[in-house]
Amino acid sequence: MVGIDAEDSPFADGQRNVSVAVEEATNRVFVAYSDAASFNSTITTVAFEADGSEIWRREIGTYSRDTEPVAMDVAAGRVALAITDGVGVSWTVLVRAADGEVTNRLALGRATTDLAMDDEGGLIVVGEYRGGFSVGETTFPSVTWENIYVLRFDAAVEPVFGFSLGNPGVSDKEPAVGLAEDGSFYVAAATGGLPFTRDGQTFPGQGWLAAFDPEGTTRWVDGASLDGVQDIVVASTRVLLLAAADRGSVAGFDLSNETFVAGWTLSGDPSSMSTLNRFPVDEGGLAANGLRVYLSAPGRIGFTFGGLSIDGVASTDSMVASMLATGAPSWLMRLNASRDSEAHDVAASADFVVVAGRYTGRLDVPGISLPAGTAGSVFVARIDI
Repeated sequence: MVGIDAEDSPFADGQRNVSVAVEEATNRVFVAYSDAASFNSTITTVAFEADGSEIWRREIGTYSRDTEPVAMDVAAGRVALAITDGVGVSWTVLVRAADGEVTNRLALGRATTDLAMDDEGGLIVVGEYRGGFSVGETTFPSVTWENIYVLRFDAAVEPVFGFSLGNPGVSDKEPAVGLAEDGSFYVAAATGGLPFTRDGQTFPGQGWLAAFDPEGTTRWVDGASLDGVQDIVVASTRVLLLAAADRGSVAGFDLSNETFVAGWTLSGDPSSMSTLNRFPVDEGGLAANGLRVYLSAPGRIGFTFGGLSIDGVASTDSMVASMLATGAPSWLMRLNASRDSEAHDVAASADFVVVAGRYTGRLDVPGISLPAGTAGSVFVARIDI
């Protein structure tokens, strides 16, 4: 486990996000975080070997105080990073995995909220926009309320296509995207209450998960009563969604205001449901490795995941869990913090899982501890599987 002495903004609303990714070919770990002791926020990326030794460290740029990384992926020798302050500053930045040198900066919409890369380095980016903007031959006209944009780029970072999702009469919430090996992709979002149609498919007003073919044509849509979406992964023959429910039906299950991981087959049939607890959370992530899926999330007073539970978990703790792609939880691990911790993101290789987030005070993972950190220090923990 590695600790990074970084300061979180004393003005930010909660601890700001930390993103992590693992390069499959090398098992190298990449972490992005914001360091803000004043009114500005510096975004930094760090590369580690699998044993935790640092390879390089680069500052991506300095932005307004609430700017944070929100998504990260690595493939084909490049790291893709989405950063945003949620109110107008938003960049997708590409850096070389070998040395951290920035190669591309893309200004996309009001807030980029998620991205995914294919094995060749092609990129799908999703987010929100209100003011009009253009990318290649795709123009997103100005709208009164936030709508969702979807953009696909090839390995040379040239735009392939783009389209919008949402009813222009209401604001939609931050979307997430997951990418399958065949190039098809999945987008989920909580929406503002009004439905819309695309390619003959109806997107319900309360929220949805939608599948698209590699060219961007809508394949299927399943409605879900969502309060917020955290992450999507595609694992084997399933697509899994980490989100918070809004007192309604998700994947055929009736939920209250609780966080869950739901699964669908790639053809759109609901297949599994595991709830985390009765509290909605706005942090956490999913990672997939073959038939297995990994989850990170903050703790609560006691913690359950499917049929597993850990008693006595404090609100200062975080957790990591493993499940099969078919939806069966297999293990649950506690990250014990003396004062505070938030597990923001998780990534997986064939050999280990990496969890990253913020902590204050001492942080204990089974077998290893980090000494007391300053407010908002960054932790990166490797868990062998």
